[in-house]
Amino acid sequence: MRRALVVTLGNPLMQDDGAGYAVADQLRGGGIRVEHIGTDPFMLHSVYHGEEIIVVVDAACGGIKPGEIVVLHGDEIFERVCAPMADAHHMGVVDALRLMRELSFIGDADLFMVLLGVERVKEGEGLSEAARHAAEKAAEVIRDIIRRCA
Repeated sequence: MRRALVVTLGNPLMQDDGAGYAVADQLRGGGIRVEHIGTDPFMLHSVYHGEEIIVVVDAACGGIKPGEIVVLHGDEIFERVCAPMADAHHMGVVDALRLMRELSFIGDADLFMVLLGVERVKEGEGLSEAARHAAEKAAEVIRDIIRRCA
């Protein structure tokens, strides 16, 4: 059986950007290894221990209808998600994943990205109803991905 790691990103002090925490909370205790790494995608390197499946979860404001989720797999992540990089000190999650893969920091793990459509990313606590709904759906989808691929 292949081992899986779910990594959630986000900042709960920026309203819907905290949706990753909600996904992590729903998955904990269900036999799935879940790590919340805040807003630094390079922290994946420190929590990765050779798992064969990696699922990265992040909120997306714009491009995805609030409350919906999008699941990307393998190279599709790098082909479909465009986030301009300001410089090497301000890399987004996709550029960080690409670099970690190219440098073999995450091996050749089967990589998935689950993006949650959210409404608001601004100072404050609490999730919108759309972000809460997306987090619930994402947890179900992640369980299914792991069941199918493990």
